[in-house]
Amino acid sequence: MFREGTEKVTIALSKRSVDSFKKEVRLHGTQYQRMIRALLDRYADAAISARRLSGFGEDYLYPAQRFVAADLPVSTRRAVLRVA
Repeated sequence: MFREGTEKVTIALSKRSVDSFKKEVRLHGTQYQRMIRALLDRYADAAISARRLSGFGEDYLYPAQRFVAADLPVSTRRAVLRVA
């Protein structure tokens, strides 16, 4: 059975991809469906991105790891919040 927070989907993969996963699971002693789920979960986690809206209404995706926290002066924070 699936763990909580999962959704069952149907996906068509190339025979080459499935054969590759089946070869790997024989080496690691797991199930190929479990390995595919883990790979997709890791990909989704890495792809979590922040959106930046340009002045022209276009948005751009940037990977979350490209962002760092900035400690801004109070006056700057207030100014940013006023225009946000």
